[in-house]
Amino acid sequence: MTATKKINPCWAMAPASAKWFAVDADGTIMYFLGEVTPFTDVDPFWHGETCGGYFGCVYNMEGIDWRETLQERPQ
Repeated sequence: MTATKKINPCWAMAPASAKWFAVDADGTIMYFLGEVTPFTDVDPFWHGETCGGYFGCVYNMEGIDWRETLQERPQ
C-alpha cells in the first residue's frame, strides 16, 4: 500500500531521547526510543519502548497507511 499523504513530524517538539516517530492507525502520535515494529491489521498499532506521545492530539488518517508513518529521527 502507498500512502497518498505524508506526515511530517515536528522533531523540535519531540523528547530529546526519541529516535523514531510513528502514528498508530487511530491517529495517535508516538515517539520511540529504539526498535519499533508494527502489530497486525487486527491490532493496528506500533510496538516499541515509547518515550512520549501526543495523546489527545491525533492525525486524520484518511488517505494515510499507518504502516508507512514510521520515520527515523534525522541525524
